[in-house]
Amino acid sequence: MPPPDPHSLQSERRPPGRPRRAERRPPPDQALLDAADELFYRDGIPATGVDALATAAGVSKVSIYQHFGSKDALAAAYIQRRDQHFTQWFLDQVDLRHDEPRAQLLAVFDILLQFVRQPEFRGCAFINAATDTRAGPPADPVLAAVQIHKHRMRAWLAQTAAAADLANPDDLAAQLALLVDGAVVQAAIERSENPVAAARAAAAVIIASHAPTPPPAPGRADSPLPE
Repeated sequence: MPPPDPHSLQSERRPPGRPRRAERRPPPDQALLDAADELFYRDGIPATGVDALATAAGVSKVSIYQHFGSKDALAAAYIQRRDQHFTQWFLDQVDLRHDEPRAQLLAVFDILLQFVRQPEFRGCAFINAATDTRAGPPADPVLAAVQIHKHRMRAWLAQTAAAADLANPDDLAAQLALLVDGAVVQAAIERSENPVAAARAAAAVIIASHAPTPPPAPGRADSPLPE
């Protein structure tokens, strides 16, 4: 959930009889990013025109080109900002749940469950954006921003797996990342949280398979018994 708006809290504490201050409007570039965050995620990038973005932001269409140069550049900026916000939210949620690295890997799916339960859930914004740009060139700025986010999350999984002393942390990170993405896509298709629970169960098995083999107990060496 987003934090309360500090301006609304201030208005609730104003002395009786004092007129309400006019709400501060964000700068045009921030207003456009806020509008893009809502409309691109809800309706998709191709289906959202510059008219709708300008209207939602309360600015003119010219502002889009003045601040971002094009709708595609605004879409890339939207993904970059969502990457920053989502990554910080995700890391905060992990820290709230567990300190032990192996438990943190499974906590990813508990956080994912919280995410898919939100009423406004429409799938993964990054996967959606990559799908929206599937007809674009390989160097598409939106796709590049999505790839940066996915690489960042996979790197965190690998670092956490290494901290948990699990074998082949890069391979494990790739496997868990596939489970995460698949669970989000399937949850959006089914309108159900069941795929996340199934992915969590599969992740537990995969994580256990990467655990190091414990050394044999003392006194159990395969030496011949004395006669």
